[in-house]
Amino acid sequence: MINSRLHYDGMLAANSGGIALGSSHHSGVAMLVKTPNLADTPYSFNVEGFPVAHGGTYAVPVSRYQDRRFAHTDWRRSDVDMALKLPADIVRGHPGQVFSVTADVKLNLLYNGFFVDAHHQPISGIIDETGDVIHPNGLFSMNAHRMLKYISIHNQSARYSCDMRQHHNYYYFCRPDLPPLNHQEKL
Repeated sequence: MINSRLHYDGMLAANSGGIALGSSHHSGVAMLVKTPNLADTPYSFNVEGFPVAHGGTYAVPVSRYQDRRFAHTDWRRSDVDMALKLPADIVRGHPGQVFSVTADVKLNLLYNGFFVDAHHQPISGIIDETGDVIHPNGLFSMNAHRMLKYISIHNQSARYSCDMRQHHNYYYFCRPDLPPLNHQEKL
């Protein structure tokens, strides 16, 4: 025999669009917010002050008896520019109502820092994927619409592959000709 007890202090929001758990709120009105999965690029933002992330369905409480054409959003990352649209079309939301909202998310990831080799020497040249020029001290700046894994750099003396997933204080490490340069990504 097993005895158990479960206490959940929050809301369960459900409608024909889905079901999700969310934070407790006195209004009794909720939005089911669906967020897209964007090519393995993780992102997160707040809707009406409550956190949501990529590829999920979230229950977000909203104030009752108020009209809302779009949900309020914000994010706090300096390396990502997001264009967010959450059309809510809520007219006088009453307690017990659950509105479905699908997020339209467009990302613009900002990459900047310094390219260096294993000996911390700067790498200059041209980024193959974008054509951007890297300054003699290794300084670069570029953007992409999804998270990059690797990029390729060439200069007069060598070709490099740089891992964009790992950096230390905005220093990105590059290796000569490793991995093979057949991994070029479209930005």
